[in-house]
Amino acid sequence: MYYRLICGLGILNMVLFGCKQPECPDLCPDSPTPINLKECSAHLQNLIQNHKSDIRGFKVGTPVSGITEADSNFVSKTSFYTSYDPDLDINYWAQVDYFYNENNNVDRVEAEIIPGGLSPQENLVLTDSLYFELKEYLTGKYGYAVTNTDYRLIWNDVNENTNSLTIFSLDYEIPDEDISIYIDDETGETDTIDNPPTVKYIVKHIE
Repeated sequence: MYYRLICGLGILNMVLFGCKQPECPDLCPDSPTPINLKECSAHLQNLIQNHKSDIRGFKVGTPVSGITEADSNFVSKTSFYTSYDPDLDINYWAQVDYFYNENNNVDRVEAEIIPGGLSPQENLVLTDSLYFELKEYLTGKYGYAVTNTDYRLIWNDVNENTNSLTIFSLDYEIPDEDISIYIDDETGETDTIDNPPTVKYIVKHIE
């Protein structure tokens, strides 16, 4: 198995070093261990769906026709993206936006995973749990992340056959307000809505 080490903070200016076992213990003793998706939580399995995909069983950089989201999850479609809101399990749901170019190839996916806890404290635990599990999974698959200037974690995957680069980023989304007030236009009644922190997972494909 080959492990890649990404050197330098620049996304596009990187050098890849091959690392074969059994030489690995001497050359890269801290290489991360790949994680079997089948051993991950149900919500992470539902977010990724299979080890060959980037998200929801889909490989970014391929035609929009390959999106396998259920019709029941559909939210909206414009001239450049289509959006879905799938449930991942009882504790999480996601807003997933697939952006595509003039050739109808998806070149970016943005997913915000929202916890559904019963309290702000539970939402914090759920957000942390998914963030660190997804971080561990991506590290096992693509090597150690680098940190962007805004402290997002970033991984890179180079496909030498197609001369393309896929960039994965992982971050927390902190709401501007912990609580917002919703006013029903018809009844005038107000409702208090908790705004939990969320996990933001973005995949970009560059050719």
